[in-house]
Amino acid sequence: MYALYWTTKDDSNKHSQMFESMEKAEKKAAQLKEEGHLFIDIKENVEPQNFWHK
Repeated sequence: MYALYWTTKDDSNKHSQMFESMEKAEKKAAQLKEEGHLFIDIKENVEPQNFWHK
């Protein structure tokens, strides 16, 4: 699994979302970047039980 982490541009809230493939995570990251969000990061090999907001 892949975990995508980002910080919203408007209120600096931290968010995260799980993806089954790097392709899906990268597609979402590109969308977020276009929207102007910050600190976008993708972590590989994340197990759901170890997934949490940074």
